[in-house]
Amino acid sequence: MRLSGKELQIIANYARGFTTSTIAHQLNISEASVKTYARRAFEKLHAHSRAEAVAMCVRNGWI
Repeated sequence: MRLSGKELQIIANYARGFTTSTIAHQLNISEASVKTYARRAFEKLHAHSRAEAVAMCVRNGWI
């Protein structure tokens, strides 16, 4: 299981406390795209929440 660069970037921004709207604005993409990248990351990680996905990425040293 490997997260794409964009998926990891989205999770890292959630870890920094940014909202979906803020992330979309910073990356110049739509909120729907942010949600899609997040959903794909959650599926790959088998995570059920943002907090769980962030914790998994931190624990593995990815962010």
